[in-house]
Amino acid sequence: MDSGTGGRGRGTDTKKYKRECSVIPFKVTKAHFVVRHLFVQQYRSKERHPQRPTAKTMFVRNVPPYCTKDALKTMFTVCGEVINVELLAKPGDPEETANDDPDGFFAVSKPICYQVAYVVFKTDAAMYKALKLKTEEPLVLFDSIDDAPVGMNKWIADYKRTNLVDANHLQDYVDKWMTEYDTKQNEEQEVAIGKATVADDEGWVTVSRADRRSTPAHKPTNIRAMKKLKRQTEKRELLNFYRFQLRAQKKANVTELKERFELDKHKIAEMKANRKFKPF
Repeated sequence: MDSGTGGRGRGTDTKKYKRECSVIPFKVTKAHFVVRHLFVQQYRSKERHPQRPTAKTMFVRNVPPYCTKDALKTMFTVCGEVINVELLAKPGDPEETANDDPDGFFAVSKPICYQVAYVVFKTDAAMYKALKLKTEEPLVLFDSIDDAPVGMNKWIADYKRTNLVDANHLQDYVDKWMTEYDTKQNEEQEVAIGKATVADDEGWVTVSRADRRSTPAHKPTNIRAMKKLKRQTEKRELLNFYRFQLRAQKKANVTELKERFELDKHKIAEMKANRKFKPF
């Protein structure tokens, strides 16, 4: 069980667990009056991660959403040199939280919530100093409110990140992705062709999609064959069976009657013009 999750295992002494956790007060800036608290403890996990050495990594909870990696790194330098900071929405392995889209064009937006952090110090002494840190004044995250990603600064940063895209950078990203995709497809096709041309130990040959040949459709070469094919199709087709067929047939009949009526009117007009109209 990962002790960084903040859970208590079965049979764990509550007093011992409380002693392992420390509370570090902090403020957004020196000018702020509100004091918040970080809950820290040594990182422990059954699975070993090279980027999180147990003796040098501190697990931090109750990290506000506006806190950044650089701010945490700067704040904990009072205890010693910090070599890495991970900010996550919830505790997890480094592999699960890796960013699949470093360019940020198609990255999934992170939820706005309190976070957890993994702070890796250069030495174990610096980590233990942070766990036992006692300060009369709260630590400070940012030197000034202008450096903090809150309020108007946060809105402007979010707008630039989500709406302003460099067209050239995006084009390079798409070209690179398409090149890698084409290369992968060509390699897979070459592997498939190689399998299709080489028999296995028992003499079987792998048939791939590329080996299939589409059967050409039957195309009549003379009029008699076309008429025969048409008659066969008409026999299979049900006429005036479905409602849409009945509606189409009625519409065609009305259109035919209108055309005949217009033709008769035209004939009568021509007969009147030639004075050959004899009604009786």
